[in-house]
Formats: sequence, structure tokens, C-alpha cells
Amino acid sequence: MIYFGFIGPNKGLDYVLELHEAVRAIRPTTQLHVVGQASGLAAERYLCDLQDRYKIDVTFHGYVPDADLDLLFEQAAHVVLPYTPYKHVMPASGSVIHALRRARIVWTTDVNVMGEMIQDGQNGFMLSMNVGNDARRMASVMADPILQQKVSLQARDTALAMANYPYARHFE
Repeated sequence: MIYFGFIGPNKGLDYVLELHEAVRAIRPTTQLHVVGQASGLAAERYLCDLQDRYKIDVTFHGYVPDADLDLLFEQAAHVVLPYTPYKHVMPASGSVIHALRRARIVWTTDVNVMGEMIQDGQNGFMLSMNVGNDARRMASVMADPILQQKVSLQARDTALAMANYPYARHFE
């Protein structure tokens, strides 16, 4: 599993760490990589508290340059990005797009445009934000290599479709 993006109290990392702990109860070898840095004093305190509380099979990498992210993504098939509704107009998540481009299975929440980017069970999965339910579902997907391959290929196809969309026609 991997979480990447900015780290702060409203970014969902605490949920990802809880989810990882619950998935590990079912699949004990599951690792979690946390990529990103905290910005600001409150976010740094939040991150320190999480680092103190969650240590088993969790690696906190801090900032990782884009060029080095591929190495981490080779180790993690599942990208977990639980979002809350944006306060400002930001229609898409760069983290979700990066994950799709790398053919990773995205687990996110159905807020903002996530429901337009991720079709549950097709190119990713929607989190219910119930740790027990999400952990059982994730463990079940992890145990099904055929489903993982199908969703991974659909994730890549989604990224390619977005990259090849004729946006210029909308501005003519």
C-alpha cells in the first residue's frame, strides 16, 4: 500500500494508517509506504503523532522526487487516498492521476470529481470510510490476482484516455 501527497490533519493519512493496521490483521505481510511532507507546524505535529503511533510495517519516506516515485510504486499495487470535499475549487487530484498513470489500484472517496475518475470495481475502488468494511474489501482484492490485474489495466487505460482526450475542441 502507498499513500502520497501533502500531509496534514485533513488529508486522511490517519485513516490510511488505521486501514493498514486492519488489513494487516487479515494479511500480516502488508506494508505501507507514506510519501509526502507536512507543511506547517500543526501538520508537523500531526505527522509526528502518527509516526509515534504507527510503526509496524510502515515506512515514512518524507518528500520523494518524482523520478524516484516509480521505485516505490513498483513495491505497492494499492494507492490509498481518502479525500474530503475540497473547500476550494480544485476539480481533480494529481495524486490520483499519478497513480492511474502508473497502473496502480486507487482506493479513494466519492467526493468532488473522484466519482468521474474512478469507477468502483473497474479502475479503482471507493472507500466507505468504515475501517472494518474497507479492510475486508481490500484484503479480498489483494487475494485476487486476476481482479488486481484487470483493475490495474483499467487504471492505465483511464490515464491514457485522459491524456488523449481532445481538450482543444472544447476551447474552439
